Amino acid sequence: TDARNHREPRDRDSFGRGHCADRTTPADAPAGKNLLQLRIGRTDGGTGRYSQSDPRKAAVLLSRFAATTMFSSGIIVIGTSNRMTLIKADEVAWIAVKTALPCPQISFPDIEQCEMLAGKKKFDELLAAQWPRWRKTPSSAPGGLMQALLELTFRGGSCVYLNVLGMVSEKIAPQRLFTAPVISAAIPGGGAIYINPRALVRARIYHSLSEVMYPDGILVAKADEI
Repeated sequence: TDARNHREPRDRDSFGRGHCADRTTPADAPAGKNLLQLRIGRTDGGTGRYSQSDPRKAAVLLSRFAATTMFSSGIIVIGTSNRMTLIKADEVAWIAVKTALPCPQISFPDIEQCEMLAGKKKFDELLAAQWPRWRKTPSSAPGGLMQALLELTFRGGSCVYLNVLGMVSEKIAPQRLFTAPVISAAIPGGGAIYINPRALVRARIYHSLSEVMYPDGILVAKADEI
C-alpha cells in the first residue's frame, strides 16, 4: 500500500490500547458541549485537555478504559488519526474524566466512598472543621466509621485532595497508596479521577483513627510544617 495514500479509519482513534478521544478543547469550553472531557495531568505540571462529543465513541472509550493497567502500559496514545499525542505512562500524574456516563471505580478494601475535592481551599475548610474533632475523639473500634482527608503530592509539586469514608478494618493500610495499580475517586457532578501511584512523592493523611499500624513501624516526630 502506498503510504502517501493511506488513511487511518476514523473509528481507530486511540487512547492507550484502543481508546478514543477527540481533539483538545479550550479550558473554558461550555459545560455540556461534550459528552466526555478528559484532563491529563503530567508530572512536569502541564495538563492536556481533550474531549469527545460523539455518543458512540464516548461509550466505547469508557468501555475500554483499563483503569488498573493504564499506568503500566508504557505509552498512552491519545488523539485522532491525524493529530495524536504520545505520553510516557510513568509521567502521567492523573487522568480526570468528566462525564455523566458511568465510570469504572477501583476501591480499596473497606473504603466505601472516595471523592476528589475541588482544591486546596475546600480541603483546608474540611480540615479545619473535622481534624480537631477527630483528634479529640479518635476511634479504631472494628466496624466503626473511618474518615480521612488526603493531600497527594506529585513530582513537579502539583496536588490532588481526597475525602475518604470507610469502615475501621485491619485491611486499611495507608502504605498501599504507593503499591496499588491505581487510585480512583469520584468527581462531584459526574466522572472520576484516576491517580498514578508511581508519580506520587508524598501522601499526607489526616484521619479519625486512634491507632494506625505499619509493618515496619513509624518514625515518630511532629511535623513543624502542616
